[in-house]
Amino acid sequence: RIKLTPEQTRQALETNQTKIELAYTKIDLNSLAPSAEITSKEIGDFLKSSSSEVRAYYDSHIKEFTDPAAVEIKRIRVGIPFQASDDVKSAARKKAEEIQKEVTANNFESIAKAKSDDEYAKKGGASGWVNRGSLEAPLESAIDKLKVGEVSSLVETNFGYYLLKLENKREAKVLPFEEKTQLIVTGK
Repeated sequence: RIKLTPEQTRQALETNQTKIELAYTKIDLNSLAPSAEITSKEIGDFLKSSSSEVRAYYDSHIKEFTDPAAVEIKRIRVGIPFQASDDVKSAARKKAEEIQKEVTANNFESIAKAKSDDEYAKKGGASGWVNRGSLEAPLESAIDKLKVGEVSSLVETNFGYYLLKLENKREAKVLPFEEKTQLIVTGK
């Protein structure tokens, strides 16, 4: 006992009797445009006619062609839980100060294995190469003061207390334009 208006009846009839014919095709783009290798002669010819444009691209994207400065460090961390009480923070600081008293450049690895709270403890504190600017400011500042082979004083961050040993450092290096022209032209 549903009452439909004439307009609703017409719309229902059109909807039920409308047929749609679909057609599709699969296009293999690889067969349409087979891959072509650019020859070194073509690159050379392009560079002769467009060297200023390629150089302008290199200069405006110099950050892409720079290996960033990095340091190789080992670290010992005494962690502080998120929103820790003052008593917990005090106990963590005391533990870190005790570690600092016994750590030297020579025994850093063994103490890191025994007493560090982070995932690098198993590796003797070795966290590998770290790009400069990727660590918290207090850690970056402590690294700036170190010479290779030295151990930092105690560093406090939001994540805990750290002792760092600088193993190696590498300055930022701009990759030469001549070595990167093919990459700029071909993307490879």
